[in-house]
Formats: sequence, structure tokens, C-alpha cells
Amino acid sequence: MFGYLGTEGYLINVELREGSQHCQKNTPEFIQEILKLTRQITQEPLLIRLDSGNDSQDNFEVIKTCEGVDVLVKRNLRKESLDGWLILAQNTESVRLIRCGHKSVWVGQTTVDPKGRALPRPIVFKVTERYEEKGEPLLFPTIEVETYWVTIAGLSPQEVINLYHDHGTSEQFHSEIKSDLGLERFPSCRFSSNSLILHLALLAYNILRIIGQISLEEQDENNLPINRRKKVSRRRLRTVMQDLMYMAGRLIYSGRRWSISFGKINPFAQLAENVLYRLRCSPG
Repeated sequence: MFGYLGTEGYLINVELREGSQHCQKNTPEFIQEILKLTRQITQEPLLIRLDSGNDSQDNFEVIKTCEGVDVLVKRNLRKESLDGWLILAQNTESVRLIRCGHKSVWVGQTTVDPKGRALPRPIVFKVTERYEEKGEPLLFPTIEVETYWVTIAGLSPQEVINLYHDHGTSEQFHSEIKSDLGLERFPSCRFSSNSLILHLALLAYNILRIIGQISLEEQDENNLPINRRKKVSRRRLRTVMQDLMYMAGRLIYSGRRWSISFGKINPFAQLAENVLYRLRCSPG
């Protein structure tokens, strides 16, 4: 289990689990710990995004006890009828119908399920009826249904769906942990040792992420970003290590202080010196 914060992907907490364990087991306690740690960092309003594997009332009970926390969860349809959702979408008022030739898409919000039963909170739905696939017409149209629990007020259904789809960015963070930090496979045969290694990886991950974010703020004498060919919101961990960590330097003691000198032809030399200086001067 991984808990990330912000669009930069700071890693708040991790938990190593056995492969046979269901994703919802002990998740309320994990969310509670996440909220406790996050409130030590920021008091800004929070949005917790969870996938359908964590569609459980237990999670809502934990989240609703915290002030300033909203939730966005993709619902688990379980045994709900796809045809029922299609009929509901076609007969619900204020539903946006998008026609793209080979498919029809209905996007809207409802307070009842396909059987007409009242829901504990409004849900946003997206129903797609597809008439062809890969250029081949289908004898019977296929139906795809996405539904979401959401507690955020003032957002349109499409904005809610787009907000959840940003949840897929966390897969890039997983990729950086597995490939860039070399944790595709754990080295030990002991579960407790691998759990310790994962928590140490959390520390290394956040340090590299902070260095990468600081480097994006650095500017040259013309107030231009240093060595950036396009606008980016974060640096990949591999880029941080290759450009800022794997760098030849010379440790110098002069004027009763230690410093690191880099080659002047290195395009990241000034950037690395600025990052090291800011890290050394930062509180804590």
C-alpha cells in the first residue's frame, strides 16, 4: 500500500503486504495513519482518491471523522446490471449525451441505483454503449459503466471523472520506486527485512523528490530555468540521480569550511551547488 501526497507525488506512508491479502484489509487503519501524517505537513483541504478495491463503508467512517477531508472513490459495481445503468442514464434528466459515431456516452449524476433504491450519497456515472470495436461493427453493442462516490460540492460530473483519472499518475510513482530505486524485487527472504527496506526506500524516494523539485525552481543569471528544454512539474528520480547525484566533484576545505567543487563544463554544476546549499541551510 502506498499513500502519495500532491501532484508531485511525495510518499507519505507505505505498508508491505502479503500477496494473498485483500487490498481492503486494514485499509481504514492505514488511511487513519495517512491523515495523521499528512496533517503534520499541511492543514490545507485534502482529497482522498481510492480505487474500486477500497469501495467500503469502513473507509468512509474513518474519513468523515476528519475535518476538511473529501473523498473520491470509484464504485465497485458488484452484481449491478449494466443494462440497468444504461436505462437509468437514458432516462435521467440533465445527463450529458456525447455521440462519437461508433459509441454513445452518457455522463451525469444520480441519487438512486438502477433498481430505484436511494443511495446514501450522490454518485457520478459514465455509461458507454459501443457499437464497433477496432473498426469492426458489433452484432450486439457492449456496455461499459463507471460510477464514483464523491463528496466534493460544486464540480460537474465530467470534472469529477477527470479528477479521478488523474489518479493514474500514481502508477508513474510506482514505476519510479520499482525501476529507478531498484525495488522490482526485494533482496531478502524475510518479510520483516523487506518491510524495513521498503520504509528506507520511502526516505530515499522523498529526498530525491525534494531535490528534484528544488532543482526546478533554480534559475540562471537571466532568470531562466537551468537546463530545462520544456516546462515540467517534476523530475523523474532517475533524472535526479543521473544529473545531480552521479556527478564527479572535489571535496575542498578552505576558509575553515567544506565545499564541493564540480567541473565548470558540467551543465548541472551550478544547479547542484544551489541545491546542496539550500538543503544545508534549510531548517531540520
